Amino acid sequence: MNLPNKLTMLRIILVIPLMLLLLPLGGGVWAEFVVSDTGRVLATIIFIVAALTDFIDGRIARARGLITNFGKLMDSLADKLLVLSTFIALTQLGRVHGLIVVIILARELLVTGIRQVAAAQGTVIAAGKFGKWKAACQMFTLVYLLLEPLFFMPAPGKTVATSLFGDILLALTIVLTVLSGLDYVLKHRDLFSDK
Repeated sequence: MNLPNKLTMLRIILVIPLMLLLLPLGGGVWAEFVVSDTGRVLATIIFIVAALTDFIDGRIARARGLITNFGKLMDSLADKLLVLSTFIALTQLGRVHGLIVVIILARELLVTGIRQVAAAQGTVIAAGKFGKWKAACQMFTLVYLLLEPLFFMPAPGKTVATSLFGDILLALTIVLTVLSGLDYVLKHRDLFSDK
């Protein structure tokens, strides 16, 4: 297994400790650590390291000519697993509305379906401009939301810290998610025409 593929697999593996640090299981010392500032910072560091492997593995693969079918498949899967797992954890914690996760998941399934149809016809679809903006926005939004409890107290009667900036980032993420999905559909609608 080459270095880019090892980095991709590392990204998948890092989802496990990330989830363990975001979702307290049961009670006791571990649950107290997870909800502490130290636990949240550690979770954020793991998320950032995992996100950086996405940036690094692609650069290494292209620079060294190490692009493989395994890498193409697993890189995309690792990205989706990291982002969706973190959004789902934030939903479980009460910070992100479930509808946001549904929109992101629907977009990912739609694009994956389009890519599979294209692959069956011998066409490879590269990531588009909106897709790259969407990915960058999702990563930045997640880092911010992971750190948000360190800087904001929950409003009276609430259990989760929120901020206007975090809400704006979530809204921007959803807009870019929808636009990137529409972009894929419109650019590749000829794949679905009967010929």
